[in-house]
Amino acid sequence: MTTLISSTATASVFVTSYAVGNQTGFANGKWFDLTDFSDKDEFIEAATDYVTEHLGDEDPELCFSDYESSFSNNGLISEGGISAKVWEILELTNDDLEILQAYIGALGSSNSCDSISELLEQAQNTHIGHWSDQSDFGYDQMAQRMDLDSLPCEIAGSIDWEKVGEELSWDYLEFDGHYFINQ
Repeated sequence: MTTLISSTATASVFVTSYAVGNQTGFANGKWFDLTDFSDKDEFIEAATDYVTEHLGDEDPELCFSDYESSFSNNGLISEGGISAKVWEILELTNDDLEILQAYIGALGSSNSCDSISELLEQAQNTHIGHWSDQSDFGYDQMAQRMDLDSLPCEIAGSIDWEKVGEELSWDYLEFDGHYFINQ
């Protein structure tokens, strides 16, 4: 087995089977690093081989009794299954993963996209930027709409940019400082 995925995203699952778990407890198994596998099929084959050869379950129904990941799970890994979308996520860059997670957070779900790449494309197409706070957002948005340098100092210094940002943000979806066009 070679590591085929070079992303900094990580995911691992604890593999056992329901038969083994019901007989000896669900702590009897092994952690698998999902970045060691090119796709779901390769992982399932290795997990099945492990459970058969090392835990003695000849007809294993795999159980993923625990998982750890550097990204929001959103139901992609559960006790009874694992989505092929996990490997799509593992291939993302940190920037793409951050935008994708913010987009999912802003939407409240991962919607009905068939693939992570389709969802990422939606996120990228609607992402207008990342700001550390609403003051920066408000200032930058107004600077794109008008020449702020032409304002007299007295006026420019008295503008509540946080309030401007709050008012302008009504037109966008926002999560963790990422702003998306509300479609």
